[in-house]
Amino acid sequence: MDKYYYLASQLPTLFFKQKSFMSKQNFLEESEKWLSKGDIGVIANIKLDNYEIKNERLSFLKNWLDYENNLRTEIGKYRKSRLENYQITSKLFSSTDLKEKTPLEIEEMFLKMRWDFIVEMESGHYSDLQFLVFYYLRIQILERLNLFDKEHGKENFSELITIDEEESNI
Repeated sequence: MDKYYYLASQLPTLFFKQKSFMSKQNFLEESEKWLSKGDIGVIANIKLDNYEIKNERLSFLKNWLDYENNLRTEIGKYRKSRLENYQITSKLFSSTDLKEKTPLEIEEMFLKMRWDFIVEMESGHYSDLQFLVFYYLRIQILERLNLFDKEHGKENFSELITIDEEESNI
């Protein structure tokens, strides 16, 4: 149990939308100093977009997976309602609120909902495997958020337009 305590005590606090934070790779490298290969394997296999974690040792992830699946179901219902032009009632978010947001704001909102759920699940866990797994998931959320860079997006868009124009001239 000490190994978890020592690792957890060295980790910086994470805040939603922070720009500077430990990368997944750095987290795993630091974890290797303190944890067993089995624990490292468990943590490294946890991915934000993996919805089929099957490990009795990680029974606490069932709530996470249930939440994630419910959120994705609600997002699917919302998208369908927009295509077919009808209003839905969601237990997780208001569809009227989403109409006033940009796609980026909506994505950030869903990431924030995931973040808040993880923070709630971490409550009471400060230096155990559950804490470390959820810390790793929060790093993944931060990495995803930091992909949404306006200038980088403009560059990618311009590059795609240029490639598309070149292909249509061929």
